[in-house]
Amino acid sequence: MRTAATAMIILLVLVAVGVPHAQAHGTTIAFTVVGDGAGHIRAAGTWGDEPHPVEEPMRALMTATPDDPTQPRIGPVPMAAVAGQPGVVEIPRSLPAGQWTVVVESINPALGRGEARLGVGATTTGFPPDFPPRPPVPHDTWWGRLLWPIAFAVIVVITILLARRPKAR
Repeated sequence: MRTAATAMIILLVLVAVGVPHAQAHGTTIAFTVVGDGAGHIRAAGTWGDEPHPVEEPMRALMTATPDDPTQPRIGPVPMAAVAGQPGVVEIPRSLPAGQWTVVVESINPALGRGEARLGVGATTTGFPPDFPPRPPVPHDTWWGRLLWPIAFAVIVVITILLARRPKAR
């Protein structure tokens, strides 16, 4: 009986420790693609179903297709990380003036894609004020953070009491 109780406690510890890590992020990346009006392109990667920024290094490529058939398609061009902005990448050069369909795709740390139609002119308008997207405010509260340890303690106490109970004959 004590072996079963010990195994139960070990299993509960592994489950309790593993729960927060299992909810860390999704399996695909969604990109928000923006421009500053003067041809500089940036993309912010967030985990698919969860709007948390991708903090791992990303391998992303940008392809830009112009509306004007006389201009050549640009890319795929490797994008570089923007210092101090987790999950944000940019192209190393600017696009020429015109209307562009810009696609950003990633292969690492997960597959991802984002697309936007952007206008490029002679002057910069700056990146949008809401870029990069901010992660949502956590929904947990002080009592929510206490729930897992309390539930774990209750299960451990019940397991110990059951293990010490005299055997029925």
